Order: sequence, then structure tokens, then C-alpha cells
Amino acid sequence: MSAPAGLSAGSNPSWSLSIWNKVHRYRCLLAKYWWVLLLTVSIALCVTAYFQMNKPQLFMSTAKLSVNLENRPVVVGDSGGGLSQDLESMMATQITILTTSTDVRRNAADILQANFPNMPASSVSVDASARNTILTVTATGSNALYTQRYLQATIDGFLAYRRTVREGVEGVGFKNLRAQIDRVQDTLKQDNEGIIQYQHDVRKVFDKDDHSNDSLENFRRQRDVLQTSYNQLMLMTPEQGIDSGNASAANRGNGNNSTGSSNGDVSPTTQIALDLANTQAGYRQALAQIADLKGQLDMYLVDMRETHPKVVALRTAMKTQQRQVDDALDYARKRIQGQREFAATQLKDLDAKIKAAEPQALLDREQRAKYDQLLETKKRDQDTYDRLMTSLTDGTLHTNTTPDPIFIMEKATESSASTAQWAKALVMAALAGLGAGIGILLLVDRMDDRMGTIGDFQMHFSEHVLGQIPRDESGDSLEMLRPDDQRHQLVESYRNLRSTLLFMPLDGQRPKTLLVTSAVPNEGKSTTSSNLALVLAFAGMKTLLIDADLRRGAIHSSFGVPRDPGLTDVLGHNVNWKLAIRTTGIENLHVLPRGRNVPQPSEYLLNKATDRLLQELYPLYDYIIIDSSPVLAADDTASLAPKIDATLFVTRMGFTSAKMTRKSLEILYKRQANIPGVILNQVDTSSPEFVYYQYEEYYHAATDEDENVSVSKKTRKVRNTEKVS
Repeated sequence: MSAPAGLSAGSNPSWSLSIWNKVHRYRCLLAKYWWVLLLTVSIALCVTAYFQMNKPQLFMSTAKLSVNLENRPVVVGDSGGGLSQDLESMMATQITILTTSTDVRRNAADILQANFPNMPASSVSVDASARNTILTVTATGSNALYTQRYLQATIDGFLAYRRTVREGVEGVGFKNLRAQIDRVQDTLKQDNEGIIQYQHDVRKVFDKDDHSNDSLENFRRQRDVLQTSYNQLMLMTPEQGIDSGNASAANRGNGNNSTGSSNGDVSPTTQIALDLANTQAGYRQALAQIADLKGQLDMYLVDMRETHPKVVALRTAMKTQQRQVDDALDYARKRIQGQREFAATQLKDLDAKIKAAEPQALLDREQRAKYDQLLETKKRDQDTYDRLMTSLTDGTLHTNTTPDPIFIMEKATESSASTAQWAKALVMAALAGLGAGIGILLLVDRMDDRMGTIGDFQMHFSEHVLGQIPRDESGDSLEMLRPDDQRHQLVESYRNLRSTLLFMPLDGQRPKTLLVTSAVPNEGKSTTSSNLALVLAFAGMKTLLIDADLRRGAIHSSFGVPRDPGLTDVLGHNVNWKLAIRTTGIENLHVLPRGRNVPQPSEYLLNKATDRLLQELYPLYDYIIIDSSPVLAADDTASLAPKIDATLFVTRMGFTSAKMTRKSLEILYKRQANIPGVILNQVDTSSPEFVYYQYEEYYHAATDEDENVSVSKKTRKVRNTEKVS
């Protein structure tokens, strides 16, 4: 019998479902162990509060400075007060000066020493922040009076530092400008001397008009033209050579004749032109003669034989003309070959010239680029000199007479106890405690291999999921199902399990005897087996429920029947099975309780009486459901499972560890038990993977009044649609 098709384990769900599964798992973990976070945060807060109480009390004083944007002068060379910067940069500069400048600290110490010589010093930290045009300065220290006076002294020292900077700018403005002009003049002199010296060193760049570059470009152009001619010669046929050769040679001949000797001698070039012209004329005349002779030959062959004297004479004449054509083509071929060799020699010579001219041309370009760079540098220095001279002559530089744009808005306030250290310390402690608690929860989750969701089960096991029994939040999940049961999710889940067993694809005979077991106690195997028997009976199938948990079976209590006589009495040959089987008051359902207690239950299940009992009961019932003991609790199930058609393994979500479940399945597989799949019990219905039977209103029977209301709603909807149309 092959395994049924179902939800295969180990399959990776979609990434979105995996994320929701993780969120659900951690939400359940937090709901279960929320007190761990509360404990770690409380411990961190208590420890932090203890140490803060033992620290000395800190006092805080604040002061405010304002920036008047209308009084921000623009002074050449201002670098001390940030007066020429934009507002944001200016505020950042002032904050840096207030908190880190040694001059400001020295000024503050001098002011305190002068005004309060006997005041004991204490550690004070100064901080500043900017908001629009307001600077807020804060001092924190262990002595209230000293903190206030130190902050005020810092403000006064800061303003004194700014006055010193502004006075220095007024005094040194002209001096700095004159020094800059002198430096630029020296630079211009050096630029001119450098240009003159460079012109002397590389005079050829300026004496010549870059002849090396012109020669190189001329060589390259000549080579391109010659390369094109050479490529044409490589593709030229002898027939094309006769035509082109005649024209070019004739032209050269005409040119040479015009400049030839005046004594009437024929030059070699002219003679070659004449020879080519004669060759072309003979070539074309021979071709014409061959065509005429061939026409005459075709006419003679109509009435004459090949041996006829006229035919022989025509063929002899055609051969003579063909030799003349071949001689002309051979002459053209040799001439083309000579031109190719001559062109190749010229290309080689031009390549040598180009290679020799390239280094000098490159050097000339580099020298020209360096000369242009010297000229550009001189131009920039000249522009700088002109700008400085303009500033000196037109009065752009002037004495700063505007007041300081920064002034005291609020003096240092009276120091008060600071709560910032407490707030900051407690916030950090709460975050640290929360982080520690989350770490503990993650560690617990890492060590806990209990399967909380269907996805967790599928990640650990390859067995098929036959059914999902939801967790009944009403608390009535231990009660047996009833024909009119209102626990819709629970009822539908068992019906789904029944349908899976009835219609799952199998090879061979469908199993009739089903053994229900689990790894450890309290996983719901007895409830599952009882409810499975009930839904089978509800469907009209004759069903027998056998309590084979001979140690702690309680099927008889669930159905209200006596325990004795039962299975142990039947297997011990004390009672006939017909007397031990009870009716339950539910049509098609019978129960065989476990019977009296026996010392060695495994021996009872292994003997031949068990086989005979199953053989006798097999044809009498449509289905036989057998509730057994947990696999890891006793060897009873492992002894009984090989005798049964199929074994249904129950796993309780969030209860049984994956290690125990795996061990139990290994034991059953080693005993040759047939396990078509697993039943997941107590599945969390809030899990993203559980999407079945969520529509409770669907199960309520509609009354006549409900149907009338529904019809009335539909009628109104149709009328409204007609009105709109």
C-alpha cells in the first residue's frame, strides 16, 4: 500500500508565509513568557536606580544667547568668529568654540578667580545646542552655586574671546592684504621667468609651426591612399588590369610626353603607355575575331564535318586569336603583380617614416601642452593680483564698526537638581533589560524543539498530514462529539479526517483496522480515536472502537459503559468477545473496553488470541478503530501495530518535542508498521497556516425569517440598480 498524497514535509513554504509563521511563533512565545521581559526590565531598572541613588546629586544651570542677523558684518580675513559664514555654519562654529576652546575656558577661570577667589571648584561639563538663532548653553555640576557661576563666567569669557578676535581683524586687515599682494607679485614674476626659460629650452616648438605633426599627418594620409590602391590591386583581375592599366598608363604617357625631351626620342613611360594601348587593342580585336570565327564555325558545322578544310582552317584561326588573348592577359597579370609589389614597397617605406616621426610629434605635443599650462597659471595669478589691487584701491576693506551680533539673551539661571541623568540612565536600563529578555526568549526558543505550527512539523518530518484538529478555546474539546454538536471547527476537522481516510489514493485494499497512538501521554490520542469512531458511525458505517491501552485506557468512561469484561478478559480466554462488546446508544458504534488490569499487557497483545480476535471481527465491521498506549510509555503499541492495517500517529502541537516524535516513528517503522500519515492535534487556529472552517455563520441553519430578509435585501439591491441605470 503506497503512502497517500498529502502535505509533504520538508517543503519550503512561500517567503511571506514563512515570515508570518515566524511572527506567529514569536507572538505565542511572548504571550507565554511575557513575564521574562518584565523580570529582566525590572531587575535592570532596580539595579540602575540603586547605583544612581549612590551617585552624588547633579545640578544644572542654563543660559541663552541670541544672534542678531542684521548686525552680521562681512569682514575680509575673518576666521575667528565665523562672521562671514551662513547661519547654520556660524551656529555650529559658536557651539564648538563654547564647548572646546581653551581660550574660552582660560577666560572663564580668570573671571571666576577674580570675582570669587575663595569659591571651591568642582567638576562642571558644558553643553550647547542651537535652535534657529538661539544658542542654549547648559552646565552640569555637583555644586549648585559653582555650576551657575561657572556657566556665567563661560558666557562672559566667550564674548571676551569674540571681542579679541574682532579687534585683531580690524588691526591686521590691511597688513594681511598687502602681504597677499606682495606674495602674488612674486608669484607672477616667477611665472614670467618660467615661461621665458621654457621658451629658450624648447625653442624649436615655437620656431617651427609644429612641422613634425604636419609631416606625421601627411605620411598617414599618403599611407591611407596607398593602402586603398593596394587593396584594389589585390582584388583586380587580369581583364580589369588591361582596361585600368591602359587608361592610367595612357595618362602617365601623356603627362610625360608634355615634359619629355625635345629631340623627338620616345621616353620609357610613353613607350609603356603605347605598349599597353596596343595590347588592349589587340586583346579586344582578338576577342572580336574569336566571336566572328565562332559564328562562322557554327554555320559550317551545320553542313560540314570536323575534318572539312574550312572547319579546320577556322579552328586554327581561333587558336591563333586565343593565343593573342592569353598573351594579353598574361601581360596584364604580370603588370598587376609588379604594381602590387611596388605598392607594398611604398607602404613599407611609409610605415618606417611614420614610426620615425611619431616620437618627435609626441614630444612636441607634450611641450606645447606644458607651455599652455604655464600660460594658464600665469593668467590665474594675474586675475588674483587684479582682484586684490581692486580691493585695496576701491575701499572694499574697511574697519568693522558694527556691534557683535551675538549677545546674552538670558543669564545663567539658578541651578536646580538635574533629572536628566536619572531619565537617561533609566531609559538605557530599560532598553538593556528588554534586550536581555529578548535574548533569553530567543535562547529558549532555540532550545525548545516543540512544534508550534504546521510549518514547524513540515520542517522536521516527511510524513503526510492527514488531519488538523483545532484547539477548542471553549474548553469542551475533551467532550465527545454529538450529532448536533455546535463546535463547528472541531466537528468539521474530524469530518475532514474521515474523508481523507475514505478517499485517499491507495494501491490495493483500503485499511479497515486503524490503530491510533502518540509519542507520550496527554497528546489526545484517546479523544481522537473516539471522535474518529463517532464521525464514521455518523456517516452510517458500522464501527467498532477498541480500547487497547491496557494500562490507563478510559474509553469506557467516555461512553459510560462498564470496564469489565473487556479486551484483557477476551484475550485471556475468560470471556467471549460477543459478551464484551457494548452498544453506546449511538447507531452503528460499538465499544470494546480494555477490561480488568493485568500484570503484563504486552504479552496479551502478542499472543495468537489477538490475531484470532481481529480475524473474527474483521468481516463484521466497516471500520475498527483501536486506541493504544503511547509508544514511548510502553511496548504495547509497538507489539500491536504490525498486526493492524494502518497506524495513525497523533502529535499535539506545542506539547510534544520533535525529538520524541521522531523516536516514536522510528520505533514504529522498525516494527514494520504502516503509517499513512500523522494527525496534528490542538492546532492553533490563529496560525497563518490554519485557514479551514473559519466561517462559523455558515453552519447556522437559516430560518424562514432569515430567508425572507435575504430575499428582501436582494430585491432592494436590484431595484437600486434599476434606478441608477
